[in-house]
Amino acid sequence: MNQKKRADLQRKLTLAQVPKPPADLLEKIKKDIPSHLVMGSPTERDRFSRSVFFNTRVAAAVLMMVTSAFLVLQFFSRADHERVASVMAKAQAPDPRAIPHAVPLTLTAQNAGSSGPVEVANNYVPAAQADEAVPALKTKPAASTLVAEEQVRRDTDKLDVKDERIEAKPVSAVAEAPAAAPPPAATAVALAPLAARAARHEGLTAEFAKEQQPASTLFGISVDQHAFERIKNAIERGEQPESQNIDVAALVNYFAGPAKRESHDVKLEAEGSPAPVAGNPMRRMIRVTVDTATAEAPGVVATDASIDVAFDDTTVVAHHMIGADAPSREGSLARNTSVTAIYDVELAPRGASWQRVATVRLTYRSTEGREHTIEKTLHRRDLAPTWLAASHRHRLASLGAVWGETLKGMAGANDVARRAEELAAQSPNDEKARELANAANATSQLHSPASGSAR
Repeated sequence: MNQKKRADLQRKLTLAQVPKPPADLLEKIKKDIPSHLVMGSPTERDRFSRSVFFNTRVAAAVLMMVTSAFLVLQFFSRADHERVASVMAKAQAPDPRAIPHAVPLTLTAQNAGSSGPVEVANNYVPAAQADEAVPALKTKPAASTLVAEEQVRRDTDKLDVKDERIEAKPVSAVAEAPAAAPPPAATAVALAPLAARAARHEGLTAEFAKEQQPASTLFGISVDQHAFERIKNAIERGEQPESQNIDVAALVNYFAGPAKRESHDVKLEAEGSPAPVAGNPMRRMIRVTVDTATAEAPGVVATDASIDVAFDDTTVVAHHMIGADAPSREGSLARNTSVTAIYDVELAPRGASWQRVATVRLTYRSTEGREHTIEKTLHRRDLAPTWLAASHRHRLASLGAVWGETLKGMAGANDVARRAEELAAQSPNDEKARELANAANATSQLHSPASGSAR
């Protein structure tokens, strides 16, 4: 098609008449559209409002349910705590009626001069008062003996010898009768079972008290807390403590002290530093401490526990535990216990910082029977560069160990006293640091030539 024909065709199309749409076409189209599709219509707004109201009510109901459940749980939890607290308070509160070694006394005596009986019904009196209470009753030998034996048997069967106390109820007498002594045989027969039960109760109480006493050794290491007191008393009297009576391991544990607050069942600490007094520049003090959980109620937290301290022969020339031999196996570890060992170590003159000095391994079984292992490794770089840079607990324990050795005749009492004074000045509120400083000063005076004591 050439250009002329194309132009002619366009002119003809332009001249063609275009039909016009009807005037009501728009209204017909609007009527054909469903009302729920028209935005902004009253029906759509109602549906949207109903949806919003429904969602709001659902959210409010869910919030109310959650709040109600939380309040109910809080109420029952608080009620349980209050009930447990009241039970514990009743269990721990002392019974004002409890009298040690109380003996149940229930006798029915017949008055010899009258027909009315004299009764002491279901009461307990102390054993010390039994001899005074029984003679006040006059009993017929034949009947009273049988009644006394039967009633004593029933009453003694009610006793729980596992309890720590036996309740003593006040004695009440019914009717009146003149005082008269019963036959000795009746009294002996009535009180014989009671004496046996009382003796058994005393034995169990003594055994329980023995179990509650703190252990004197842990892992074969002495933890006697009275060792320092004995030495202190001897020094205050101006006496030189005898070498065989000086428990250096106990002194170490006394000054190391227990953990202030420990949440773990069992915790292992390993720390090293130079010696507190001048001497061999390669001498180091390695402290190994085991602490158990701090709690008000006693109880066992671990069994079958053992400590293994292995020194590297390429780094350590010589080593020994101060005041004790190698630690042994411990059958059980209770709460609120602590044990510390100090090792006197001599390092090789030369060595790299990454070289291993010692590996401390603690193994034990928990109360559930699971085996646990805690391991600490000390390298040269882990040791404190100076004694003053070590922890306060380490400084007290190591200085206590060196002081204990000076008590056995070793030199250095003056150096120990000077170090102890420095430690006490750094911690003015530490009672043990002040005790060590006072004892070390007194010891240095005993060892001085002016005192006339031999080193």
